[in-house]
Amino acid sequence: MTKTIMVSNQKGGVGKTTTTLELGAIYARKGKRVLIIDLDGQVNISMYVNAKYDDKNIPTIRDVLLEIKEIMNHLEAEAEKEDDMQDDIITRSIQTTGEGFDIIAGHRNLSNALAEFSDTTDVFLLKELISCMEDYDYILIDSAPARSPLLNMGYVAADYCLILTEADKASQDGVKQVVTDIKLLKKNKMSDISILGIVLNKNEDLKNQEEAYKDLCAFGKTNHCMPFTTIISKAAGATTAKNMYKSIHAYRDTKGVDKRSIQGILNDFENLADEIEQRILKIER
Repeated sequence: MTKTIMVSNQKGGVGKTTTTLELGAIYARKGKRVLIIDLDGQVNISMYVNAKYDDKNIPTIRDVLLEIKEIMNHLEAEAEKEDDMQDDIITRSIQTTGEGFDIIAGHRNLSNALAEFSDTTDVFLLKELISCMEDYDYILIDSAPARSPLLNMGYVAADYCLILTEADKASQDGVKQVVTDIKLLKKNKMSDISILGIVLNKNEDLKNQEEAYKDLCAFGKTNHCMPFTTIISKAAGATTAKNMYKSIHAYRDTKGVDKRSIQGILNDFENLADEIEQRILKIER
């Protein structure tokens, strides 16, 4: 059964895209079928894996969502024809990457989501798309930080939410905003999403880490979203890998790379991937 995980925080720069990329690469290397959906108008993850996000012949996530919206507005009598149209654009939108997972690329105009997806029912468009993706083991959604219809689409479509944060207060405030939004959607019976937990990312200061982790534990206990045991360390290799359009795992295999310098962060992401699977198993028992 497909597990859909949204990686989120309403503050930018906390490592959502890097984490989505690394988890996708790790699960793909484990033999899992993985799809990443780039729901961020910055299209960073699309660029990092050399996906085509500006090719008129390859639909982006924006194109797919707009097509599904048009189809859902048609009369039911046209349902069979519409299903064929929907399947066609979805198939054409999926790109295979060198990392071993598939991706539906983002689009720069996703920043216009408020104008393009303003109807009340638009919040269910991504869920409709994901319902057609039963062949995947994992679908990972890389979300934009700003509040928008796309953010709520992700919360409605996903089974689980993984919240990223750094140790600073602004990042932790972003965590609280995510939890508040999810609680509201669940209260209104619009989403069944479960929060897997909070990931403390880009750690480089032990004292700040300990204080932040303590605060996250206190928040997690009262809001049912405990932080993960795994803490992601900060490493220069992560930035270098992105600049080379590679995951850290693929970067490690590049000739001339000092593998020891990035082994720590590699271990962190692998441990996080394992811990995510364990938490999902616990929830689904």
